[in-house]
Amino acid sequence: MPYQLIEIVDETQQRNVGSMPYETHEEALESAIRSAQTFQGGYGYDNEQGHWWGKDADGRLTRILVEGT
Repeated sequence: MPYQLIEIVDETQQRNVGSMPYETHEEALESAIRSAQTFQGGYGYDNEQGHWWGKDADGRLTRILVEGT
């Protein structure tokens, strides 16, 4: 089953679907980690919700989810 990344900007609830599919869940998670690390305001993993997140320099939060297609 292919996987994709979904980025949700909390402020606007805008959903950005990644265009690149990943063959395995592990590949998608690695990409989510790399994506989270690009945010200048910090990043981390939400254990309760099960997703990565990042904050931009202005403190806006983006959640990074891995979903099966």
